[in-house]
This record gives sequence, C-alpha cells and structure tokens, in this order.
Amino acid sequence: MHAQEKTLILDLDGTVTKHSTWEVLNTSFGITPEMDKELFEQYQTGTLQYLDWIKKLVDLYKSNNSPLTKQQLIQLAEDIELSPDAVDFVKIAKEKGYVVVLVSGSVDVMVETIAKRLNANSWLACSKAVFENEMLVNLLSMGDEGPAKIKLVNEAKIDLSDNTISIGDGGNEKELFELTTGILIGNNQTLLPLAKMRVDSLTEALSLI
Repeated sequence: MHAQEKTLILDLDGTVTKHSTWEVLNTSFGITPEMDKELFEQYQTGTLQYLDWIKKLVDLYKSNNSPLTKQQLIQLAEDIELSPDAVDFVKIAKEKGYVVVLVSGSVDVMVETIAKRLNANSWLACSKAVFENEMLVNLLSMGDEGPAKIKLVNEAKIDLSDNTISIGDGGNEKELFELTTGILIGNNQTLLPLAKMRVDSLTEALSLI
C-alpha cells in the first residue's frame, strides 16, 4: 500500500550524475575543458548572461566542425556515470509513494535518456536540442536555470509547496528550495540557508522522505 502520492523533484548534474552533462556535451563538441570552465565561470560571475553563454557554446560547436547526431547525444547520456545510489534512490522513493520528476537545465534529449535510466516518472528540461537531418544545429534555452525550472514545474502543474520535496546540490535550485521542502546534497553556500535538511548522499536522503 503506497503512502499518499507526493512529488519529489530531483536535480540532475552533480545530484544523480557524477559529472556535468554540459561538460560531457561541450567536450564532445571539441570545446577544451579549459574553455568550457572559463565560459561557465564568466556566466557564474555575471560577465556572461545565460542566453549569451548558450549562444557562445553553440557558436563553438559550429566553428569546431564536430557535429553530433541525435543518436550520439543519446549515447553520451547513456554513458555518463550515475551516482552509485541514484537508481536505488528513485526505486525506493517511488515505493514510498513519491512521483519522481527529474528537472534539469540540461538538454532535453540527455535529460530524457537519463530519466529513463533512473526509471523516474517524468522529466523536464530547460534546454531543447534542435536537429536538422538528425544533426544537432542549435540549442534553445529558457534562460537562467533557477527561474526556468520554476516555469517548467508550474507548466507541469506540480505543487510548489512544502508538500513537494526538492533534492539538489547547486545554486540553480535556489528558487525551488524557496518554495518547496529542500534537501541539500553537499555544502552549497547558496542553498544551505534555504535547505530544510543537509545530507552527503541520496542514500542518506532516503531516511528523510
């Protein structure tokens, strides 16, 4: 007998994966790890707006002449290393009566693939891959991930209240943590004051849901 159905919003990068899906995608397109880090830091410090950051990435994809097919994008998401307890966490959360939704700023094709690997109930992504003849030609982004996630969750008619649990590890969860019961994995200083609880792993979070 399941408990009353509630929603659990799960972050992707750094929460259910070991590495950033953006980093995996960008380096597969021929962007050096150094350039990838530099652009990300420019976004984080505010020198580069989110949409400009995405545009620069797409321009680099094109100039490096390393086109990826949709199937290659799916394969990248199939191969990315998951946190060792991620699959079990989703399974047990569902057994406890939660609807588990993977919500990410990453690219829809990759988010969908990882959601399937986790057996999550559903997924939402802030970035959409645009293909021509099965080749990735552009990324359409909703902008800053924090507000974009709220917009997606609202559109999906997911309850944004203390009845909904959000689990994440990075600053992009700030808006979700303000409106839901937030469980922080790690020590992100932006999320720490907003988190109802702090844990070191998904396994540890299981006793709190």
